[in-house]
Amino acid sequence: GSPVTGLYAGDGQMMIRGQQLAVAEINARGGVLGRPLKLAILDTQAQQPDVMKTVFQKFVSEGVAAIFSGFCTYTSVEFPVVAQAGIPTFHVNTWHGNVDFVKQHGIKNIFQGDPSETWYGPGFAVLVDDLIRTKSWVPSSKSMAIVTSNDPYSLNISKTFQAQMTKSGWQTTMFQQFTAPQADWSAVLVNIRNKPPGIVFFSDYAAGDEAAFIKQFRQSPTQSLVYQQYAPSIPQYLNLAGSAADGVLWSTVVGILQDDPVADPFQAAFTRKFNAAPGFSNAGDQYDLVHLWAQSAAAAGDPDDFAAVNEIVKNTTYRGVCGSYRFP
Repeated sequence: GSPVTGLYAGDGQMMIRGQQLAVAEINARGGVLGRPLKLAILDTQAQQPDVMKTVFQKFVSEGVAAIFSGFCTYTSVEFPVVAQAGIPTFHVNTWHGNVDFVKQHGIKNIFQGDPSETWYGPGFAVLVDDLIRTKSWVPSSKSMAIVTSNDPYSLNISKTFQAQMTKSGWQTTMFQQFTAPQADWSAVLVNIRNKPPGIVFFSDYAAGDEAAFIKQFRQSPTQSLVYQQYAPSIPQYLNLAGSAADGVLWSTVVGILQDDPVADPFQAAFTRKFNAAPGFSNAGDQYDLVHLWAQSAAAAGDPDDFAAVNEIVKNTTYRGVCGSYRFP
């Protein structure tokens, strides 16, 4: 289940290609216990609750062996559907509310293949401190303009960053929320330029929004360090933003390792298969999660013995192209 259409389709393409490469490699080696894998793709669009629930219900009714979903809802409304079926389900939604839901309901078959968003805001605050301490950067002022989409993920990242920076004596010149997608940033940029901040912190995960913002910011930039959330890991952002992206700082909590003996062959194989390099995040994590499931299903001796497969996944530490996965 990936976003094939809509706001996040560029990222969805990376997810699907990562899955396709993993399936092709597994099938070239004889499949799982001699059975070839077939990848069924359904469009999750922008992860609206009704769409996600329908997608998960369709997968369950088709009797699939495993479900791989890039993003999920913030309410976890689709989780009970797969929890009841017991099907091994993997996602990278980066929202701690999903972790809490699984924990509170004692669900044993839903695995989040990346850390939660709680690490983003404080993580960038640590980097800012480090840049100043090492004299790599001198802020034009100890102030920050925060621009964030109003979904729970982006808001939590922005608020935790603001709280951490406020403790260090930073002032907030602006905390502006918007509803994705947004293409015209003139009003926001007027406010930024009227009171130039030391940092512009932009929290969203739609490549189009972030590319449009940085291009418009570059037309008359302030003396600010610019941070953008996650989307620069998606090739679509780089294609849209072009040279305007130069110098932007960004982060992801799951990413393909560079100059790595496991990740380098993956990047080469991906580029050969799709005639384009993978993005930094979701091509790699989906590739890893398909391989992790296949290894666990083979170890269980039966892909349809969901309880056994889930137990093996739970107790496995898997070294993939994005580093090590484990599910404590």
